Amino acid sequence: MKKLVNYIGQLRLYSLADLILMLYVIPGSHFRESLGAVLLWVGFLAHLESVHKDRGREPVNKIYAWLFWLQAFVFLGDSEVGTLYILLSIFYSFKKKWYWARLSPLIRGLQTISMLVLVSPSELKWYWLFAAAILVTNRNFWGDARDTVHDAKERVRTWPVAMGMKNHPFAHLFSTIATTLGFWLYANTLRFKWLALIVFIEVATYWLTPRQSNKKAAQELRKILQYIRG
Repeated sequence: MKKLVNYIGQLRLYSLADLILMLYVIPGSHFRESLGAVLLWVGFLAHLESVHKDRGREPVNKIYAWLFWLQAFVFLGDSEVGTLYILLSIFYSFKKKWYWARLSPLIRGLQTISMLVLVSPSELKWYWLFAAAILVTNRNFWGDARDTVHDAKERVRTWPVAMGMKNHPFAHLFSTIATTLGFWLYANTLRFKWLALIVFIEVATYWLTPRQSNKKAAQELRKILQYIRG
């Protein structure tokens, strides 16, 4: 059971919920291409986990990444843009090597642009691509701020490490919710209950992904609760 929960955590349901919302609200998106985009994203996660092998996470064979990516092309119409997404995924996996970590937020933004072009190539406006890329880039930056002390020890040269920032274990979750809010406001048609459901999924599943920062977040939360209780 613990192994199953571990793999579910690696799937990052909180991010999947946000991705599905983004694919739903963009103009001209279609179910077939959106399904292909989700498979690309799951393949990206499988590749990332197979390369990084983070402590506390069950191993993932790299072959699963390619299985998901190959399935994605069954649903996607543009193989060139899909291939670009895979290349960006591979580049992102170099994050722990040299100074690739400084490029990781930008790469995530470019991944977002390529994915949106895949699902809605004809009706997308440049400002929507730019806005979505900025939201995801910002979210990735705050993801790097979760445990700057650990990253510095591991010589992962992220921007928060370079800027000398302290640990911010809750910042990425807040930025994820902010991204969801941005997509929901853009949709302007979804009821508030759907926003509340997605935020609930994000908050409830965020802690399933094994991370060093989870322990720090729990410690900070206990301090806050103790302060409230007086």
